[in-house]
Amino acid sequence: MKEMFEHFTGENAKVYNLLSQKEINQIRIKLGKKHIKDSDWAFIREILFSHNVIVLEPVVPDAKLFVKEHVLYDNGLMVAFTNIEDCREYVNTINRRDAARNRLFQLGTMPLEKAAEISRKYGADLYIDMQIKENAVFIVYYQQEDRLDTITI
Repeated sequence: MKEMFEHFTGENAKVYNLLSQKEINQIRIKLGKKHIKDSDWAFIREILFSHNVIVLEPVVPDAKLFVKEHVLYDNGLMVAFTNIEDCREYVNTINRRDAARNRLFQLGTMPLEKAAEISRKYGADLYIDMQIKENAVFIVYYQQEDRLDTITI
């Protein structure tokens, strides 16, 4: 399963127009603030919407885990990733959750704008870099309002 992720690291991250580590860090700093200003959201949106996100498809879909136009649905939530580390952690977590240690995924990329368009088409909010752990903070694209915000689980 490790090989599935390696293709999206190093120089390949640039080739696929994924966020750089510097951009990821800049976004995380802004998200770590107690109050995120409108100018911070404009900055985050500009960075995110100028890059691609990682999308994943289970090789064998099921009732809880399937895709629509290459964007993963997990228990009714649409999910995409800005970086391979969060994607890898997510896959490991859902495989443990579902007792499917060896479940395989096909990974690809698409512009965040395209993923947002798909979320609007299907009326589903898009969870970006979602993690299933206590106190996880990640970004949600609310498709009805065409806006980004944070959510904590």
